[in-house]
Amino acid sequence: MKTRSRAKRWTIAGAVVLFLGLAGLIGAAGCGEDDEATLTTVASGADKQRLTEAGAPSADEAAHEPEMSATGGLDQAVSGTLGALQATTDQKIIANAQLDIEVEKGEFNKAFNLALLLADRYEGYVLSSNSYAGGDEDTLRSGTVALRIPFGSFDRAVSEASELGELKSQSVWTDDVTEEYVDIESNIRHTQAVVDEILGLLDKAKTLDEILRIQQTLAPWQAQLEQLNGRLRYLDEHTSYSTLTLNIYEAGVEVAPPSEWGFVQALKDALHHLVDAFSAIVRGLGWLVPILVIVGVVVYIFYLIYRAVTRRSRGRAETPQPQQQEPAAQPGARAEQKDKKEDKTS
Repeated sequence: MKTRSRAKRWTIAGAVVLFLGLAGLIGAAGCGEDDEATLTTVASGADKQRLTEAGAPSADEAAHEPEMSATGGLDQAVSGTLGALQATTDQKIIANAQLDIEVEKGEFNKAFNLALLLADRYEGYVLSSNSYAGGDEDTLRSGTVALRIPFGSFDRAVSEASELGELKSQSVWTDDVTEEYVDIESNIRHTQAVVDEILGLLDKAKTLDEILRIQQTLAPWQAQLEQLNGRLRYLDEHTSYSTLTLNIYEAGVEVAPPSEWGFVQALKDALHHLVDAFSAIVRGLGWLVPILVIVGVVVYIFYLIYRAVTRRSRGRAETPQPQQQEPAAQPGARAEQKDKKEDKTS
């Protein structure tokens, strides 16, 4: 019995592992379907395209604009797009841009230093900067600079940054958070009014029990007010300053920097892969569970039909057959048998 129960448990565990593995495979197979970038425009070489984010000139307006040259078209597109966004002063826009710039061999340090100076030129600040050596050489040949530029100067900074070398690609995306900003301001006013009323009641409290009950009521409102103020500060900072990321590299050097090494980075990578694995399993379960439910219902119906037919067949087989009765004797035969019995007795 113990061997059977142990084998049963191992069978169930194996089935669960196989089911989760199948779900993970299905989820991993479809994990890339929804990874789509939004509000991104890429320009490469002389084939540079006009940006299409919110606030860009309409088709009718573009038809009346002068034809853009291969060298100045991209700068005009960026300037026109962000300029249109800046024209509406009551809007709250989060803008970001990423540029891939290729420079001639030996010109990396010069371009990298000029990129760092862009922050001071436009009264911004350097968010981060990294530089890397190429191949077996000790000379720095590629790097990344992230700048925070005031929103009003963002288009000019993007235009100037694109002239540091040959612009290989550019991505600009924006997020209009005006509605969220207005809602948060309204919630802050309402929450602040409630907090002020509760504080007024707290000043009038006389007993310790009243003070404790009022403080318990006050605590969640104050926490909500702090959370709203924090979100408002975040929106203020990210709408006042835009992020400009520059990937600068010499000709013949890969754009991607070398991967980080170390125990902490290994833990981060492991955690990242673990989260991806769980996401794939959950995504796969979303596909498998409905299918298994439908299959289970169909199998259960066939099982009920099979069980009913089997029971009916067994019932027929177990029903007892009626026994055959001997034929009744004729009256004359009965009389003869009676006479024979009397003779024997006499």
